[in-house]
Amino acid sequence: MSRNALPAAVIANAAEKRGLDGEQVFTRLTMFKAVDRRTYERSLVAARTHADAAAAAEHDSSVLREQFIAVHGHDLRNPLAALAAGIHMISEKETLSERGELVAKEMRASVSRAQSLIENVLDFARGRLGDGLTLARTRTYLAPVLEQVVSEIRAIAPDREITAHFSIDCDPSRIAQLASNLIANAVTHGASVIPIEVEARSADGRLVFSVVNGGAPIPSAARERLFQPFFRGAVQRRQEGLGLGLFIVNEIAQAHGGTMEVGSSEEETRFTFTMPLSPASSSSASAANVQPPG
Repeated sequence: MSRNALPAAVIANAAEKRGLDGEQVFTRLTMFKAVDRRTYERSLVAARTHADAAAAAEHDSSVLREQFIAVHGHDLRNPLAALAAGIHMISEKETLSERGELVAKEMRASVSRAQSLIENVLDFARGRLGDGLTLARTRTYLAPVLEQVVSEIRAIAPDREITAHFSIDCDPSRIAQLASNLIANAVTHGASVIPIEVEARSADGRLVFSVVNGGAPIPSAARERLFQPFFRGAVQRRQEGLGLGLFIVNEIAQAHGGTMEVGSSEEETRFTFTMPLSPASSSSASAANVQPPG
């Protein structure tokens, strides 16, 4: 009944509670106007429609943003390549003073870092806009590839000691990029007075690749987010980057059917990449051949 004693449509809901002996303790009866329920249901539908529209708009905005990143990252490749070629020509063909050679060296390092950042941006866009990172797998000896990466990082950071130990024979692709990002990360965040160790080996049908550096341990909360895009943690101004390096590393590991793990303590911080080897590759790896047969 309504207040003016006229009939009113209501919806009732009843629930009872019984004791341990099964006896009824009470019955709760809830009644409210049917029109109120219809209003509530309409508000729920409207809220869901609004949320769906907002999610669709955010998705469109995200796709557009990532397309913008991909296009501009690609467009930046050519001018950087021209800069790199010009610096190389000046260094090789021109007579430079000691200060000029130092400036050219710094420019080469800056161009190399910019190229690395652009490649990370493009890989991020490929992973988000396409079907993930593409692999061009081929049978090759991995040790020379990793040795080249270590040599490149040594040239960029000549004041840092990097020791390398390789005993591998596997099917690599993008492993050089993964190694470069991990070693560069160790150079940036590791203690400068402690050598960086690079290890690669095959064991139990798996490739195990590790980069180890000393320094302050990574907080557990930060370790949980290390492989997320654009996460940089606590960095100094000169260390600022895009926060994509470790994200790309993890994408490469997953593309190979492998995993990335990180352990960090007062003694060391160790990043470890593990991936399965094919039976044929694992068999040949047991011979510990690191150079192509002559």
